[in-house]
Amino acid sequence: MVLEEIAQIMSMTENAVTVNLSRARKKLRDMIVNNLQKEDSIYERYR
Repeated sequence: MVLEEIAQIMSMTENAVTVNLSRARKKLRDMIVNNLQKEDSIYERYR
């Protein structure tokens, strides 16, 4: 239902919406992990 609505609004297929959401989640996950690793290295430097 929600994917169908998003697809209509974005003029995309439901499959394209699913792929884009998956890629966005992966990018966000990678950004979070990268940020946590930077924080850990900064913490270790000043320990």
